Amino acid sequence: MRVLGIILLFLSAGFALSGQNDFRVIGSVHRITTAISADFYIHSIEDQRVFRANLGIVNRGVRKDIKRPLILESGFFDALLEQMNGWLSAEPGAEPVVAKLRELYIWEKEGVNAALGFIRLEMAISGKEPGQEKVISVELSGKDLTVAGGHAPRLEAAFFQCLQQYNEQRNSKASGPVAAPSVEETRPPKPGLMAAANFLNLRQGKSNSVPGTLRRKGGPYRYELSRSSASNGFPYYALIKEDKLFIWAGNYPGAGFYYTRVLEQGRYLFMIDDIYIRQDSELKEQFGQFFGKVGIVIDMDTGLPQIVNDELMAQLMAPYPELREKYLFKDILKFPFQLTRVQNVIAEINRREQGG
Repeated sequence: MRVLGIILLFLSAGFALSGQNDFRVIGSVHRITTAISADFYIHSIEDQRVFRANLGIVNRGVRKDIKRPLILESGFFDALLEQMNGWLSAEPGAEPVVAKLRELYIWEKEGVNAALGFIRLEMAISGKEPGQEKVISVELSGKDLTVAGGHAPRLEAAFFQCLQQYNEQRNSKASGPVAAPSVEETRPPKPGLMAAANFLNLRQGKSNSVPGTLRRKGGPYRYELSRSSASNGFPYYALIKEDKLFIWAGNYPGAGFYYTRVLEQGRYLFMIDDIYIRQDSELKEQFGQFFGKVGIVIDMDTGLPQIVNDELMAQLMAPYPELREKYLFKDILKFPFQLTRVQNVIAEINRREQGG
């Protein structure tokens, strides 16, 4: 029995270590029963998304401090095509159109006592006539959970509203040539404070000027956004000031209500913070009930945040034998003085990723 108990202990530890990279599958829920009278139907869906690593990072666990990548279930686009055509009450001789998915991203701002979900959808729909392509953008938010039980009612609602808007544009009585899809103007950075609403905006370099200033909030790396008026809604994913980046701490495991300065930028973002893993957190299975200084890495290819430990550093250095020979890490969580060397490794990996 004792041997069996030891085996089970090792198996559970291995599962806990892999849990940080686990993901949740997403599908639609088939709640919409309304039909749209239309003179078109969706012939096909083309996935033209630039970012396909996942659909976002969602909060999970009792404490809502577990971060999980969100991916599409197998056969999602085939099911979506059937579902979207099911919403259309197409007339005889309806025109076949092609729906080109440009952007689909879901994110959550969820805590123990509050939850707010968002979804952004952008789709270009084109018919027979050249130059008649219409670009539809839908962004929804609310207090309901974005993803529950592996399904997202808001995802279904976004695609339905996209069809509604396209149908209204087709039937509008406006005369004159159809405007070409708008192209976002590239403007030089504005002075002052800029903000990215979510990870995908940060990755794509989309930011807006925001009022206020950043000021220290205890510790060398923590900051808060000070504004003359009360802030509405949830915090920005990131703030940018004079090329320095600050990430809202709620976007990585075990952190609180403040912005953390990014020490290294590139393929990987690297930060240092003091975090507290509570007794009722599922992170306790992986890291124990922990309080102390840790390194945080966010992979800009996926948006996945991870706490730096020995296993993560071995994974990051695996493609670089010379780094493995130069740097040795042992019990990083127990001995955080090694985080200076961790920062050096992340900086070197970023340089190599950028061809430097």
